[in-house]
Amino acid sequence: VEQTEAFAIFTLDNDGRIVTWNEGAERVLGHTEQEALGQPVAIIFTPEDREQGAPEQELEVARREGKFSEEGWHLRKDGSRFWASGILARLEDDQGNPDGFAKILRDFTRRWQAEDERERLMGELQALNETLERRVRERTRELAERNEELESSNEELSKSEQRFRQTFNAGPVASSITTLGEETFLDVNYALLELTGYTRDDIVGKTCKRLGAWSTPEDQAKLAKHGGDNFRDEVMTLRTRRGEVRDVMMSREVIGLNDEQVNLKQFYDITERKQNERQMMGALKRVMSDTTWFAQKVMEELAQVSVVGEEPLPRVELSKREREVLERIARGASNEQIAEDLG
Repeated sequence: VEQTEAFAIFTLDNDGRIVTWNEGAERVLGHTEQEALGQPVAIIFTPEDREQGAPEQELEVARREGKFSEEGWHLRKDGSRFWASGILARLEDDQGNPDGFAKILRDFTRRWQAEDERERLMGELQALNETLERRVRERTRELAERNEELESSNEELSKSEQRFRQTFNAGPVASSITTLGEETFLDVNYALLELTGYTRDDIVGKTCKRLGAWSTPEDQAKLAKHGGDNFRDEVMTLRTRRGEVRDVMMSREVIGLNDEQVNLKQFYDITERKQNERQMMGALKRVMSDTTWFAQKVMEELAQVSVVGEEPLPRVELSKREREVLERIARGASNEQIAEDLG
């Protein structure tokens, strides 16, 4: 029991009070073993569930049917909530008499929230940014006529910027805020630190060039072609602090923040997707290279599809002989069979 730290595992007596408590339970729920022992199982339930009698209902079902399975919100010692899947099982002694219960919980909050949270936070970030810029414009126009409202306007602006910062820092998409021009980092969120392996002190105040973040001169050329314009979904290769190269899809947008124009950059990690694409292209090239007599023009045209970041190529029209060759390869014919069929 003590080795299964990924799960909160503990046992209860027949009255629903805690009698054992593993390290996983302390990690997931926050209570130490000394704090938990003797407490009612209700301490892990939300106040709403307690009011509705959920702890007692679970015990009753498990006592009657042998077990009770559930998914829902639970409460940590610090008052925070997490989504967990759990089973409450009835225990029996050697004579088959009820001998308490065993409870197993696993925290599935991140899996449950990840996609919805990402969409929600990105939508909120965009909405807050638009609200911020709109309020700045409105207050600026009104300043000459309504100078007495300046204090309340600044207070509202401060709250919007505070919410923007909170949403930015908590967002699941790796993001940074940089100056225009030299693009010195002003702020980065936790997701970007996790992606790159850098600390905040390593990045803030430095430029991408000084960090050596872009892996190739081609990446730097891609950025240069955009100048100061906004862009979306540019495929780049990002070098981490440990020297690893990650494939990312980068977007940049100029926004207003603290009365200044800054760049908001977002980085989506597509490393695994690009690795799969390269593996598939490698397999295709190896198959084609075995057919040594195959038309060189077809090989050159197929090789183009592996070039990362190029514009989509026009449709390639094959000759009748080339189509016949490809059809036989698709059916699994050998080089000798194809040569004999086509001469």
